Amino acid sequence: MPVKWDEKAMADLFVSVISVTCPTMTEDQKDQIVANMQSRGHDINWDAPGLYRDVLAAMATACKPSADTLKEIVEEMNQRGYKFTYHGLK
Repeated sequence: MPVKWDEKAMADLFVSVISVTCPTMTEDQKDQIVANMQSRGHDINWDAPGLYRDVLAAMATACKPSADTLKEIVEEMNQRGYKFTYHGLK
């Protein structure tokens, strides 16, 4: 069954990406994410809520997850009940 990309799914994906790619995110990485979000037109700071999709895009740019990391994210999301593949994520 395809994922219904509602707010819960986006939040779960965000948590999965964070926990796999950047478990010890540095202040510099946080600053890069905020800068990327601001370049997309969002006036945010690190604590601004509700912008999951753009945060994920910014994290992918800043953290540059490897193929193995993306596969871990897919596994984590599948365990949370979302069904998609590595090829659907990359």
